[in-house]
Amino acid sequence: MVFAWVDRWLATRRAREIFTGLIFTFSLGIQWANFTFNPAYSNSHTHHTHGISHQHIHFIITVYRRVRPLLAALPPDLTASSLVAANQAAVASFFAYTLACALFAAAFLTVFALRMRTEFRGESLSDAATGVSRKAVRPAAAKLAHSTSTPAAVAPPTSSSSFGVPSVFVTMLGKELLYVRRHMGILYGLIMPIFLVIIFASKFAARSNSIWIFPTAVAYTLLAICPLSYNSFGFEAEGSQFYFLAPVRMRDILLAKNLFNFLLALVEIIVIFGIISYMTGMPSLQIAAAAMLWAAGTLAISSIFGNRRSISTPKKISSQRMANKQTSKLNAFISMSVLVISAGTAAGLFGICIGFHLRWALIPIFAIFAAIEIGIYIHSLGSLDQFALDHREELFTELCKQS
Repeated sequence: MVFAWVDRWLATRRAREIFTGLIFTFSLGIQWANFTFNPAYSNSHTHHTHGISHQHIHFIITVYRRVRPLLAALPPDLTASSLVAANQAAVASFFAYTLACALFAAAFLTVFALRMRTEFRGESLSDAATGVSRKAVRPAAAKLAHSTSTPAAVAPPTSSSSFGVPSVFVTMLGKELLYVRRHMGILYGLIMPIFLVIIFASKFAARSNSIWIFPTAVAYTLLAICPLSYNSFGFEAEGSQFYFLAPVRMRDILLAKNLFNFLLALVEIIVIFGIISYMTGMPSLQIAAAAMLWAAGTLAISSIFGNRRSISTPKKISSQRMANKQTSKLNAFISMSVLVISAGTAAGLFGICIGFHLRWALIPIFAIFAAIEIGIYIHSLGSLDQFALDHREELFTELCKQS
């Protein structure tokens, strides 16, 4: 009976976001508890660690004892208590527990009846219904605003915004930020690297391989960001047709989308650097600079492939499906292959330079790598307009089909 209402609640976008956030929070909490309370993940298996484990167990038992009276008043515990009372021939207790379960059943039945009454009357609580009700109010407000406004609507749009940034970039960055904020899967992929750094940083800080913490965290961050460029038009769906009607170049659209991915990676890396510096000490500046140069070059080469794959093999993304994949299987394979090859090559270069005490060579090597990849990326932007025109049929066929 309760799930009949839960299904309707999840029909709205805000409820889905809250529910998915609770699931992600629970998942992250389970992983934190595993790494915190499990002695196997401690730095040493000493008597001190054994004592800490007993403290954790005692803490969990104390919390359970405090919550136990609240759980006893819920239907599962009432049912078990009723069966135990019947087995012990305690007639009064049996009828008391059974009556409490019946009251819960009556409450659930009332909720279910309200739900069925709402459906029988033809009412809907989904996003579409709320959108219709809002559209009925908006025209009146729009007419009022139009009647009181000056004829500034006919003024030509400005070509640039504050600080000389082109308006198309500002518009696209704002739109991409809105897409990321509304898609919990992307948010989870961005939060997870930061969460894992918080867990693992203190665990591996005292070990000899702690120098690899920051480069590994940067590579794991790109694992969630690189696939975004392989389906740049997935959220626009049918709206992608307007890019070919608007007076903008496709290269500017994709450049703004790629720039947003670069900014996401930069923010993630800065946050990870701050966490590692606070928990384990500041990483070597040579290692940190080399890792950031590698990330810039890898994002550039990934965007080269991703821009073309976004046009030739797009995948429509529904924001109402929480488990929806961001790209097609082939695009995901290409993205992973590019990242693995780049990360493997970088790990080999890191190992050679660190093993032969040539850390000074890391920055020049990866600066050359980043310069070459960024140069190739800039050169590839020149052919995107013609490439989009040649493959617009594939783009529209996939994104405009009914899901």
